Amino acid sequence: MERAVVFQSHGLLPWLTALQNVAFAVQARWPEWSRAEVRTHSIRYLEMVGLGSAYDRKPHQLSGGMKQRVGIARAFALQSKLLLMDEPFGALDALTRVPFRMSWSVFALKPVKPSL
Repeated sequence: MERAVVFQSHGLLPWLTALQNVAFAVQARWPEWSRAEVRTHSIRYLEMVGLGSAYDRKPHQLSGGMKQRVGIARAFALQSKLLLMDEPFGALDALTRVPFRMSWSVFALKPVKPSL
């Protein structure tokens, strides 16, 4: 995939959990991967944005900042060559925003392959 987008608004599918929202994009990116590979990869990126314990929650159960982090995890999980971001940290609280601004490029540039 050439590009991924992190919107100012999270853009999550409300009937899917955080994990399912990320996995939906990962499965579309790598259709040949097994369910276990997709799940492992998706959880890894949710953990990278600090949502490892919230992967089974639906968007209405998440705060605005948590929803935004799911959107960020989804975009990073695609490992695209180009990452377009429209104020992706605007919905994050100050304590979360600062580390993300300082290290978002590390997340985006660090490809992670699933390991089973």
